[in-house]
Amino acid sequence: MTIFIAPIGTNPDFVKTWLKEESRNLTKLWLIHSPVGREDFPKKAKKLASELKKSYSDLKIELKVMEDAFTIDPVMDAITEIINQEESNDPMLLREEIVINITGGTNVVAAGAMNSANYYQTKCHYVLIKQDGDPKNKRLVREVPISAKPKSDLKDSQLKVLKAINKSEYFIPNTPTGLEPKITIGSIANNSLLEQLGWDKKQKGTKNGRTRLGEILKVLEKNKLVEKIDYTELYQLPNGKKLPFDAEIDNSSKKLRVKVTVKGESDFYP
Repeated sequence: MTIFIAPIGTNPDFVKTWLKEESRNLTKLWLIHSPVGREDFPKKAKKLASELKKSYSDLKIELKVMEDAFTIDPVMDAITEIINQEESNDPMLLREEIVINITGGTNVVAAGAMNSANYYQTKCHYVLIKQDGDPKNKRLVREVPISAKPKSDLKDSQLKVLKAINKSEYFIPNTPTGLEPKITIGSIANNSLLEQLGWDKKQKGTKNGRTRLGEILKVLEKNKLVEKIDYTELYQLPNGKKLPFDAEIDNSSKKLRVKVTVKGESDFYP
């Protein structure tokens, strides 16, 4: 999914250009506009939204007012409110799925939008104006590079996963009953982590929890904050087969041995 945040001004047609090239995974468009001033910007935004609905009937379009287009805080405040709302609606939304456009509005608005993209580590796009002589198939949308923040500055969903892993206690899952498990702090199986986070069940309107967790873990791995282990350690029988999960320690003899019961018959392994 993609959320597109576009501050607009006198000439909002760049939004149509962006949609023409980038709308494939778009789920919501936010149009940020000024209040009534020298022009009726709310009316202009509503007209644009109405025109876009004719071509993109399934697209959700929201309008947002910024108090002033000539100071930097109002546009940043509007973008902050939008991001907070979207992340509240979908706690698993990735910042990389949010695109902030810096084409429309005043220079101050563009600066505020750029600051917001840097602060929140979203994607940032600029739309070029088509020039005479340009090829018909020339792409006009340009991605603006965003400087990476320090590793410690993680978004809430990433911190949530990291904290859940950090406080977890893991032990070999088929440890026989009666044998004190060897605890590894800060380790957890993927399925257990999904359950602990409450992401194991499908939620309407959100990305699959397993997919989202995988994306977050890739970010944490890249930042060397977690390590992925691609196998599950299990106790084995002398013949190399895995020890059944219902095995137990037998204390009826002097030697330590494991009792495995299958269909009512027990076998003992030294």
